[in-house]
Amino acid sequence: LVELGAGRSGHEVVKRTLVVAMEKKNRERERASVLLSAITRVYGSEQFFEGFIHALRSIDDLALDTPNAALLLANFIARAIVDDVLPPVFISLVPERLVAGGRGAEVAVHVKALLEQHSSTRIMNVWGSGAKNSVDELKESVKALVDEYFSANDLPEALRCVQELDAPLFGHEVVKQIVYRGVEKGGASSEAALALLAALVKAETLPAPQVHKGMTRALLGLADLCLDVPDAKHRISSLLNAAVQQGLVPATMQAHLSNLETAIPA
Repeated sequence: LVELGAGRSGHEVVKRTLVVAMEKKNRERERASVLLSAITRVYGSEQFFEGFIHALRSIDDLALDTPNAALLLANFIARAIVDDVLPPVFISLVPERLVAGGRGAEVAVHVKALLEQHSSTRIMNVWGSGAKNSVDELKESVKALVDEYFSANDLPEALRCVQELDAPLFGHEVVKQIVYRGVEKGGASSEAALALLAALVKAETLPAPQVHKGMTRALLGLADLCLDVPDAKHRISSLLNAAVQQGLVPATMQAHLSNLETAIPA
């Protein structure tokens, strides 16, 4: 808070946090969102409301140094609403003149689109899960998006969520969890798992080495998976064969699976 201006009133600290973070990268923007949530214990709700209003009022000036300032501020607002920093009706409380046109209107439209079209999970990761600070946080983000995919069966949304992870070297965890969930649920879920993997490869969201590594990790965990899913060997074999046929993984993985299966009691 010293760097942001701890001697300032609450709304000035909030605005300064937003302005500084907009000029940084997603990792710093994620930290700024976390900070805003944390200092709700210091400042009252009216200070946050005024801080965001002041930032919105300055949006044209902010855009001089940060051309995508409107999009960034909208992301901050949506995230603040999900974090209970701002009320869900924030945009409707904004003075009409600030959102009647130009960049102000752009902010309002984007906030409404985020809240209406996307889940809280996605908005929580609005800065990309790669902006999170630990492997555990990334794993939780991956688990959440995979769970949501198998629940809603929304392939385009799942694809966007993985892209927004912005963690290309963590793709193997995405693949492993997709395979595990497909095997655990079986039936149509196995087909859904394969469909998502194929979409991720086609969109070049996951590089081939990450897909291969993720599938290898899933195969290595087969023994533990069999404890919870007795039919896991058959299910993962079917999924792997289909993945090989679609060119998602090399055929050598089939031999690798055979070797692992012989070591697992029937």
